[in-house]
Amino acid sequence: MLWQALWAVAVGFLRLVAVASALMPAELQTLREMLQSEGARVQREITEYAHLSQSAMQSTKIITDSLSKWKSDGPARQRG
Repeated sequence: MLWQALWAVAVGFLRLVAVASALMPAELQTLREMLQSEGARVQREITEYAHLSQSAMQSTKIITDSLSKWKSDGPARQRG
């Protein structure tokens, strides 16, 4: 009796493993494609952020330079 029960469990487990191994490659392929897609999206966002950051730095420099020039020219204009 015990051997029959153990055999039934073993056979059931082997069937489960066979079904799982048949499904896993397809699921792994789907997961791989999803991860590649997400990786590409993250890379695009990083690139976009880098461009935005560079533009912000350039704008900040232009504003700072303009304010510095305006501040240094201010007293001369007031006297003139």
